[in-house]
Amino acid sequence: MRSVRVFLIGMVGVSAALVAYGAVYNHFVPHAGNADPLLAYKMIPLEILFGILMAVWVARAFTNKLREGSQPRTDVQERMLFRLLARKRGRITLQDIQNSSPLSEQDARALLQKWTEEGKIKEVNPQEYVLH
Repeated sequence: MRSVRVFLIGMVGVSAALVAYGAVYNHFVPHAGNADPLLAYKMIPLEILFGILMAVWVARAFTNKLREGSQPRTDVQERMLFRLLARKRGRITLQDIQNSSPLSEQDARALLQKWTEEGKIKEVNPQEYVLH
């Protein structure tokens, strides 16, 4: 996986440098009639710098996405219960949660208590909750 990432980052850098070379060569005008190869040649260090900056930008984006994906999500249980609440039209019981979701009774009670304290739901009957 690392070699593919390095290869793609290298391709982005080289591609960006070539695009910058082409842009300078044609004076930043597509289909220009007066190309200037000498100017493009003199600007090669700047074009390479542009390619390096683009490669660094892509590398940082890859790294940030990989870091985000490696950390466990803490809101999975909340999203699961909220979807179940939506399917049950905003009214749910503890028995519904046990029958329709993989949450354990202990996790469901903790989540319902947390939501009750936050004011997201309210308990209308014993073990029956309504979306607030």
